[in-house]
Amino acid sequence: MTDKHQLFKEFVQECNKNNFYIGQGNPDSKILFIGCESSKERKKINDEHTFECLNELNGKNFDDLWDIRPKEGEGCTWSKYQKIIDTVYTNRKHIAGKLDFEEMAFCTELNNVCARHSADAPKDTIESKLKLFKESKFIQSFPVVVLACGSYIVNQGNNRQIDDTFGVTFRKTGLPDADQKYWIHYDGQVSESPRKLVIHTRQLSGPITNELLYSIGNSIKNFLGSNCEFISVLLKSGH
Repeated sequence: MTDKHQLFKEFVQECNKNNFYIGQGNPDSKILFIGCESSKERKKINDEHTFECLNELNGKNFDDLWDIRPKEGEGCTWSKYQKIIDTVYTNRKHIAGKLDFEEMAFCTELNNVCARHSADAPKDTIESKLKLFKESKFIQSFPVVVLACGSYIVNQGNNRQIDDTFGVTFRKTGLPDADQKYWIHYDGQVSESPRKLVIHTRQLSGPITNELLYSIGNSIKNFLGSNCEFISVLLKSGH
């Protein structure tokens, strides 16, 4: 068991203790997607599936934490994540007609309240999830974080939730002249080579432009390419 496997188990324990949504995908990957919230049905399935994988029940093990699913409609959030992953890993063999991005990313949600529609979900428990994210060595181990949750998290004026949670600062706007933008944050000083990339953008569902998805993907690809040696050490150490 790698150090990151242990960090993931600790994260699962904290989520279970607080009745938080855990997430799905590959804990050993480099990219973390954080969306808005899960549905009650998906949380129940996720809780049971994670328990079975970590305890090797019903023929499952750690490698079954990520899944390959039939492709859904273009408006589906998972279809957007797939396009980003395909842009980052252009040489990876993608299974046509399938959603197989979870092999290369881990996905979780920011809101602790489950709801089918974000407009119907109370937001007053988000602070507690941000606290967990800040303290979790598993969450902090990802060199790339995509906050696809829009106004669920803010980074304006004296309220620097992104900076405080992930130890980064805002550097520049991606696609500044487009209607759909994203905001790039790095750790360290401006003069230093960054070791963490945090991208903040809107919720990735519905009418999202390919321009936005491909640009986010290329920003991640360029970052991972220029930091591949450090990130390889980071992932092996579990820090």
